Amino acid sequence: LILEGTQLSALDLGASVLHVALLDLRANPALTTLMRPGLVIPLSSSLTIVDHPALRQCDAQAFALGHAGNHTIRGNNPAPCTCAPIHVPGDLILDEPADAVTHACVESVGGSLVVQNHPRLEQVTLPLLTSVGHSAELVYTFGNPARQGDKRVITLPSLVSIGQDLTMEGDFTALAPMGLSVGMNSLTSVGGSIELYATSGTLSGLSGLTHHAGDIHVHGPNLDVNGSQLMPNLTEVGGTLRVEGFYAFTNFFGNVESVGGNLEIIDLRNQGGFAKLHTVAGDVVLRPEFMSPLARLASVGGGLRLENTALLSLD
Repeated sequence: LILEGTQLSALDLGASVLHVALLDLRANPALTTLMRPGLVIPLSSSLTIVDHPALRQCDAQAFALGHAGNHTIRGNNPAPCTCAPIHVPGDLILDEPADAVTHACVESVGGSLVVQNHPRLEQVTLPLLTSVGHSAELVYTFGNPARQGDKRVITLPSLVSIGQDLTMEGDFTALAPMGLSVGMNSLTSVGGSIELYATSGTLSGLSGLTHHAGDIHVHGPNLDVNGSQLMPNLTEVGGTLRVEGFYAFTNFFGNVESVGGNLEIIDLRNQGGFAKLHTVAGDVVLRPEFMSPLARLASVGGGLRLENTALLSLD
């Protein structure tokens, strides 16, 4: 779709669904709006949006977040994109690129926050969001099978609290760049459990957590994964801490000193974590392939279950 010098204020050409191979917009003086239902642009396409005096540059840049490629976006209205904070009383489900742009000013969500696995939703940034009343379900897996090397970027830089569970999924192929940042370094409180399924390390993005009252479950399958920056300041887990399914699981939970429930280490090699752990109030369940010592572990309130002792040292 190439539009130059028209008097259109929006991309409304009379069709309910508009499939275009590329989008090239130049010097349309009345154009103010780019988002519209039914607009489909291939993920590999680049966008050209230049010289529109009524279209804000920041809106054009936000529109481009839903698409890949090299974009030329310049010469548009330099007025800032300011918005009043929005409260969503129920659930907020982000499925399409338009959803992410429309809700960029959300400050709080009364229900659950869900980022789904849509094949065109490449990036979600909610810079004002501070609280989610119920659960957060975040899928970092990119949903387009033709682009298995991609990852969805989710950035929630101001999020402080989640009332219930936090569930994160990053299921990537070998084509994807190594590593995953979950993008929530301001988060200090999760009312329920925390679950992270990841098939690519290094992992990072939850540095604000210092204590967690519920359970934590980090699992693969995964190959080499380093977790030193995932929850680097976490010192106490009130519930069960379970890690499983990683080949090389190194530097996880390096500052955790106590676990109020069970500690379960399942199907790992080169564990290399829990350097400061001294107390487990529940059971210790160990089924590692290979495991370095829990050097400071001094107190176990429940039982000790060893399911594979051939390559295990607790000294």
